[in-house]
Amino acid sequence: MPKEQKETMQKKIAPEHYFSLCTGALVKDIKELAFILEYLSDEELNHHINSGRNDFSNWIRDVFGEKKLAEDLSKTKDRKEMQIILLKHLANKNC
Repeated sequence: MPKEQKETMQKKIAPEHYFSLCTGALVKDIKELAFILEYLSDEELNHHINSGRNDFSNWIRDVFGEKKLAEDLSKTKDRKEMQIILLKHLANKNC
């Protein structure tokens, strides 16, 4: 695995960069985001992802610097597809 990929995988972010869901819950990393998508209500999901924005994509691009992953996420509003994209990304980083 290239050094840059390992560094991104191991990158810890400061609490002020955690993603704050509309419910007040915090998401600390990409793995947690993939997990929590399963449990967000449609209303909560639509608050963060709609025709005008994709907060998850923006967070991943801005905080983790993962431009390709952010671009892939921005192309869908389907929670299962987003989970698959996130989990594939994590699996590839662990190889």
